[in-house]
Amino acid sequence: MTLNFSKNPVDDVQKDIYIKELEQSYQKSYENDRTLSAFKNIVVFVSICSIIGSAAVSFFAENTIFNKNEPYSILYKRWFILFISFSVYFVWCILVCEIAKLQKQSILCKRKIVLLRELLNIDYSAYDVLPKNDVSGAKNPFLIRYSQEIPASYKMILLISWCFNSLLLFYIYCLNKSMFGLYLAISIIQFLSLIILYKKGILERYESFYSIVGCMLSRILHVKIIETFENTIHSNLTALTEAKRLNLNLEDYYKILIAIEDKNFYKHKGIDIKRTLAIFIKCLIPNCVLKSLSRFTKDKNNYLYKTIYKITQIKGGGSTITQQYFRSNFIIDFHKKYRRKILELYFSRFWINCFFDKQTQLNLYLVSVRFDKNVIGIISAHQYFFGKIIRYPTKSQIFVLLDRLSNVSSTILAENIFYKLESLFSIKLINQEDIISILCCYKNLISNNKIFDPTNDFLKLEEFCNRLIYKI
Repeated sequence: MTLNFSKNPVDDVQKDIYIKELEQSYQKSYENDRTLSAFKNIVVFVSICSIIGSAAVSFFAENTIFNKNEPYSILYKRWFILFISFSVYFVWCILVCEIAKLQKQSILCKRKIVLLRELLNIDYSAYDVLPKNDVSGAKNPFLIRYSQEIPASYKMILLISWCFNSLLLFYIYCLNKSMFGLYLAISIIQFLSLIILYKKGILERYESFYSIVGCMLSRILHVKIIETFENTIHSNLTALTEAKRLNLNLEDYYKILIAIEDKNFYKHKGIDIKRTLAIFIKCLIPNCVLKSLSRFTKDKNNYLYKTIYKITQIKGGGSTITQQYFRSNFIIDFHKKYRRKILELYFSRFWINCFFDKQTQLNLYLVSVRFDKNVIGIISAHQYFFGKIIRYPTKSQIFVLLDRLSNVSSTILAENIFYKLESLFSIKLINQEDIISILCCYKNLISNNKIFDPTNDFLKLEEFCNRLIYKI
């Protein structure tokens, strides 16, 4: 093993601390793995004890209790079998919880080893802590997941539990066939609860049963997503920390961002149901048909007329900021539009909205979404469009940056920009001076080749803005 400190220069004191921590982590990881292996013997011992104990108690009860009161003998046997079943089940629950706890400790040690090896520039092949020669986590600790390896002791518990319950069910079937269905249901519930208990014990910090179901749904729909949520969110939080270190106040962007992308952001729980349904109707029924339907109602105050009119006036998509965050960071396959949309709706409502408050969602969105080709996050956007990080941006600069979110072609789209300006102007978030400043900002970006204008849309934008400013 060769140490190389040229890439990450550290002083001698830090180096000694890292090496000591690394040795302790290796020792702890080794001890945890040995304990997990030893749990197999514990499981076998508990299984033998439970079987022998159950047989002994059954023999004693058969000869001392059941035959003394013959009419109640079968009833007593039923309750006795239930008692044995649940007693053994609770022992399994305790063992499963301990196995899950040891599994988490073992993986945490391995993550720490990966991190310390990176700090010390030690070759990852020097020590093998990666499961089954998988080098994906060699430099990224979060790619080594809690659920990456299932301990053999846990598999044995499931197997022995299934065998034990099968024997009890056979005994019940021979004793009284009418009660077989109830005991079968109890056995299935016990078996499934052991699986759920283990899964709950090894959940990642930003993982839940909803996210597990979502991953299963993505496989059913054949839409590829990034399932290493912990790694992606950690990267986003690191970018957020960097933005705070640079004194970039993200709250300056909130009002304009919400006004442009998601007006009901603070009212919904990840998905805007009304807008989603409206977009769905608009996709199914062309605008000309909707307008024809509105003509049947002469009264413009009619609810049907208002609803149809609002649908025809909708511009843009129905995705909320939460949905856009999930799509930008976790969706891999963008071609399957409608199936992808199902995943966006599910994860936004049941995962992201449950883990992060509204402010955190906005911050994570700003530091992780795409502003232009190879320009990811607000920090990179500042450096690309303005050449530096502007700590106190003007409204015009904020608008220009946020407009890039919905434009992936690096061009200027006059009608789209004008619609946004008109909307912001109507709610008094910007004034005439801001609009003039926005035009100047676009002109500078076009001249610096940061934004392209192949169809001379900037002239159209100037004309639109002049009408808005001077109300022509």
